[in-house]
Amino acid sequence: MAMTRRRLGILAHGGLQVALALALVAGVNWLASRNPIPGLRGDWTRESVNTLHPDSAAVFESVTDPVELALFFAPIRGGDPARSALVAEIARKADVLLQQASYLSPRIDAETVDPITNPDRASAVVRRTGLDPNEAIGNFVLVNARGRNVKIPFTQLASVDAQSGQLRFHGEDVLYKAVVEVTRPEERMVTFTQGFGELNPTRSDEGLQLSTLLDREAYRIGRVDVARGEPIRPETTVLALVRPLKDYDERTLARIAAYHREGGNLLVMINAEAPATNLRRFLDTQFQIDIRADNETLHDPRAAMRQFPDWMLVDANFSGHPISAPLAAADQKAQVILPRVRPITLLAPNVCDYLLTSNIGSWTDIRKPGHYPARKDEGEALPGSDKQGFPLALAIDPKKSSHAPGAKPTAGRVVVFASGDMATSALLGAQTANAALLTNAIHWLAGKSTEELIKPIAVRRPNLVLAADDDRLLFWLVVVLPGAAMLVLGALVFATRRG
Repeated sequence: MAMTRRRLGILAHGGLQVALALALVAGVNWLASRNPIPGLRGDWTRESVNTLHPDSAAVFESVTDPVELALFFAPIRGGDPARSALVAEIARKADVLLQQASYLSPRIDAETVDPITNPDRASAVVRRTGLDPNEAIGNFVLVNARGRNVKIPFTQLASVDAQSGQLRFHGEDVLYKAVVEVTRPEERMVTFTQGFGELNPTRSDEGLQLSTLLDREAYRIGRVDVARGEPIRPETTVLALVRPLKDYDERTLARIAAYHREGGNLLVMINAEAPATNLRRFLDTQFQIDIRADNETLHDPRAAMRQFPDWMLVDANFSGHPISAPLAAADQKAQVILPRVRPITLLAPNVCDYLLTSNIGSWTDIRKPGHYPARKDEGEALPGSDKQGFPLALAIDPKKSSHAPGAKPTAGRVVVFASGDMATSALLGAQTANAALLTNAIHWLAGKSTEELIKPIAVRRPNLVLAADDDRLLFWLVVVLPGAAMLVLGALVFATRRG
């Protein structure tokens, strides 16, 4: 009897140790799955495929309203195996994306629902979000906040490359826009003027990248053919005059001036090669800004852009204005490229704020436009070499007493860029600083707060998110196998002691 009690004590002691070890492992994994320490995650993939873009991460982290993300997915049973695998892959990537978003903010809840196997749970989501039951059909992602719903079908989350046949996942951009749309306090619209050769925001070789950028920031994009007398839509937040190639007629300029006087905001990006004459006169009359002569070109004595001598590269001359200050404070070196810059001078001091200036010593050449001489004659001084650079972008706020003394305080804000070509798709796609500067300018014109401006360019943060297969493998390696090994060892110890 004593021997039996001893054996039972050993067995109970061993079982208790195994149970405690399993509880410890399970507890650690439970805490890790809920990410109690923000930032304690890493992306170990070679291409950082599980890392959110800093802009997306900033939006998810900054939400102030509760946001619910629900992935409705019912696996396709039967039918085409290739299509079933494709839909399952989209669902897997979408699930990872939603979990990434929920890790970044305690106000974001994410869940995946199978309406076939768990209809009660799906019905609860539909009732809680107010989604029309007739719309709760198919595979989609539901984004809900402030009583607003955005339904994102799988067809918008991904596409298949026609040449390679590979899946291209666009979920991050689509989710970014949906979260901004349901959480924004008000709707903002950027309207582009048309009819005088302006940049076309629908053409891929012109302004499509710009409209895509604004669409990502949840702006509505509008167009108004001012040449035909179309009225400027009253919901327009910013009226964009981007690189007009022809002169505006006087009637159009009068309408633009009236829009500005009544509180409308203007984004003016001049055509540096041949700026519209009456637009130059308009800027002079309204804001005392002088666009230099038609055949005058601004040059950089540093020859930073040797292959394009009439292009200006700015990497340090950012001002402390809210539009350009984030670029000046960027950890990484921010470089803004302005092709074919038209020199600007001010006819009156304190009329506006500089956003950025050309490099010190830059000068203008009216004799050889588009050409920077490789050397100068001995003893010849470069014109403007003693200057502090020319203004390349200006911001005007009539509500400031020192700005535009003749303007009414009710007039809107104005931003003027010395190069309209900096907004082309080729440059915006390649130069992140160009995109950040232009986006910040539109944010400032639209009256967004400082917190909503694009943050300095930064390296992506590591953020480890495991796929479902990896998660299962880790569960077996960390939870099941150690527990099984302890049980086996316990049994061996028991058998040895019994023998």
